[in-house]
Amino acid sequence: MPVRDAIAMSLLALDYERDQYDTPRVCAAVPAKGDAGWLAIIRRDSVVVRQIPLKPGVAHYTATYEADDVRDSQVSHFDASNTEDAARFIIDGGVFKTFERPVTSGAALAAKGGFKLAAYVV
Repeated sequence: MPVRDAIAMSLLALDYERDQYDTPRVCAAVPAKGDAGWLAIIRRDSVVVRQIPLKPGVAHYTATYEADDVRDSQVSHFDASNTEDAARFIIDGGVFKTFERPVTSGAALAAKGGFKLAAYVV
Protein backbone atom coordinates (compact mmCIF):
# COMPACT_ATOMS: atom_id res chain seq x y z
CA MET A 1 0.00 0.00 0.00
CA PRO A 2 1.39 3.47 -0.78
CA VAL A 3 2.47 5.49 2.29
CA ARG A 4 -0.11 8.21 1.64
CA ASP A 5 -2.93 5.66 1.58
CA ALA A 6 -1.70 3.87 4.72
CA ILE A 7 -1.57 7.17 6.63
CA ALA A 8 -4.99 8.29 5.41
CA MET A 9 -6.56 4.92 6.27
CA SER A 10 -4.99 4.89 9.74
CA LEU A 11 -6.11 8.44 10.52
CA LEU A 12 -9.62 7.73 9.28
CA ALA A 13 -9.76 4.62 11.49
CA LEU A 14 -8.53 6.53 14.58
CA ASP A 15 -10.37 9.77 13.74
CA TYR A 16 -9.89 12.95 15.79
CA GLU A 17 -10.25 12.68 19.54
CA ARG A 18 -13.87 13.21 20.49
CA ASP A 19 -13.03 15.15 23.62
CA GLN A 20 -14.19 18.63 24.65
CA TYR A 21 -11.59 20.16 22.28
CA ASP A 22 -12.11 17.86 19.26
CA THR A 23 -8.35 17.29 19.43
CA PRO A 24 -6.82 16.47 16.04
CA ARG A 25 -4.42 13.56 15.57
CA VAL A 26 -1.17 13.99 13.66
CA CYS A 27 1.02 11.52 11.82
CA ALA A 28 4.32 11.58 9.95
CA ALA A 29 6.29 9.03 7.96
CA VAL A 30 9.89 9.44 6.88
CA PRO A 31 11.88 6.84 4.94
CA ALA A 32 15.33 5.75 6.13
CA LYS A 33 16.64 7.06 2.78
CA GLY A 34 15.09 9.50 0.36
CA ASP A 35 14.25 13.14 -0.14
CA ALA A 36 10.54 13.16 0.73
CA GLY A 37 8.36 12.23 3.71
CA TRP A 38 4.71 12.51 4.66
CA LEU A 39 2.95 14.75 7.16
CA ALA A 40 -0.72 14.41 8.04
CA ILE A 41 -3.48 15.52 10.38
CA ILE A 42 -7.11 14.59 10.91
CA ARG A 43 -9.42 17.23 12.37
CA ARG A 44 -13.14 17.31 12.93
CA ASP A 45 -13.59 18.93 9.50
CA SER A 46 -10.90 17.34 7.31
CA VAL A 47 -8.05 14.96 6.69
CA VAL A 48 -4.84 16.36 5.19
CA VAL A 49 -2.02 14.11 3.99
CA ARG A 50 0.86 15.75 2.12
CA GLN A 51 4.22 14.69 0.80
CA ILE A 52 6.92 17.08 2.03
CA PRO A 53 10.52 17.62 0.93
CA LEU A 54 13.23 16.52 3.36
CA LYS A 55 16.23 18.80 3.80
CA PRO A 56 18.89 18.81 6.54
CA GLY A 57 18.29 21.50 9.14
CA VAL A 58 14.64 22.10 8.12
CA ALA A 59 11.52 20.86 9.92
CA HIS A 60 8.02 20.87 8.48
CA TYR A 61 5.42 20.69 11.20
CA THR A 62 1.80 20.43 12.16
CA ALA A 63 0.32 20.64 15.64
CA THR A 64 -2.99 19.82 17.24
CA TYR A 65 -4.14 23.39 17.83
CA GLU A 66 -1.92 26.28 16.76
CA ALA A 67 -0.86 24.82 13.41
CA ASP A 68 -3.55 22.27 12.62
CA ASP A 69 -2.90 21.90 8.90
CA VAL A 70 -0.02 20.91 6.64
CA ARG A 71 1.12 24.14 5.00
CA ASP A 72 4.26 25.13 3.07
CA SER A 73 4.65 28.05 5.49
CA GLN A 74 4.91 25.77 8.54
CA VAL A 75 8.68 25.27 8.56
CA SER A 76 11.39 25.93 11.11
CA HIS A 77 15.13 25.64 11.22
CA PHE A 78 16.01 22.46 13.04
CA ASP A 79 19.21 21.80 14.97
CA ALA A 80 19.65 18.45 16.69
CA SER A 81 22.29 15.74 16.52
CA ASN A 82 20.48 12.91 18.32
CA THR A 83 16.94 11.79 19.10
CA GLU A 84 16.85 13.25 22.61
CA ASP A 85 17.96 16.68 21.35
CA ALA A 86 15.47 16.46 18.49
CA ALA A 87 12.54 15.65 20.79
CA ARG A 88 13.49 18.51 23.11
CA PHE A 89 13.98 20.96 20.18
CA ILE A 90 10.40 20.27 19.07
CA ILE A 91 9.28 21.78 22.40
CA ASP A 92 12.00 24.34 23.21
CA GLY A 93 13.64 25.35 19.91
CA GLY A 94 12.94 27.24 16.70
CA VAL A 95 9.34 28.21 16.05
CA PHE A 96 8.19 25.53 18.48
CA LYS A 97 9.18 27.54 21.55
CA THR A 98 6.46 30.07 20.61
CA PHE A 99 3.64 27.53 20.92
CA GLU A 100 1.33 28.33 23.79
CA ARG A 101 0.80 24.92 25.44
CA PRO A 102 3.38 22.31 24.49
CA VAL A 103 2.63 18.86 25.83
CA THR A 104 4.83 16.20 24.23
CA SER A 105 7.05 15.50 21.25
CA GLY A 106 8.62 12.50 19.61
CA ALA A 107 11.62 12.06 17.35
CA ALA A 108 12.94 9.27 15.15
CA LEU A 109 16.34 9.27 13.48
CA ALA A 110 17.46 6.71 10.92
CA ALA A 111 20.13 4.35 12.23
CA LYS A 112 21.64 1.06 11.17
CA GLY A 113 18.92 -1.56 11.30
CA GLY A 114 16.03 0.84 11.93
CA PHE A 115 15.36 4.04 13.82
CA LYS A 116 16.40 5.50 17.17
CA LEU A 117 13.40 6.90 19.06
CA ALA A 118 12.95 9.48 21.80
CA ALA A 119 10.10 11.36 23.45
CA TYR A 120 9.99 14.54 25.50
CA VAL A 121 7.09 15.28 27.85
CA VAL A 122 6.61 18.73 29.36
